[in-house]
Amino acid sequence: MTKNDFYMFKGAVVAIHGRFGGLSGVGIASSYDKETPNLDMLRKIDALTRQFHFAYSDHNKNSNIKLSLSERECEILLWTADGKSDQVIADILMIKHSTVRFHIKNIFHKLEVNERTLAVVEAIKLGLITPTSADALWTSEALL
Repeated sequence: MTKNDFYMFKGAVVAIHGRFGGLSGVGIASSYDKETPNLDMLRKIDALTRQFHFAYSDHNKNSNIKLSLSERECEILLWTADGKSDQVIADILMIKHSTVRFHIKNIFHKLEVNERTLAVVEAIKLGLITPTSADALWTSEALL
């Protein structure tokens, strides 16, 4: 059996590691073999896949508990949602890399997650951040 048997040539798989050792995944493929994957689109697929996973799992059984993130934590999460690395976030915010890591660790603890994408998805789900806000931050800072 080869890839040609199914007429699928290029694709991506998103693996999701749950909080208690569970594993889920989603695959997407194209039947057009000359298609070049768009990195931005793959990032969106990754985020949407994780959102789907959270929406249909028991991840947040205690959703009645109100979480809060500091203004700086929200700001860092918005840049994270925009795909920025810790060092780039530090450069944008004019703070030390270690300070960004400190906030990321606090965010992980508060949201009970263990990776950046899960933190972003959980924060969006809880209404703590709105993903388009990073663009607004960038535009307002560029104007200063």
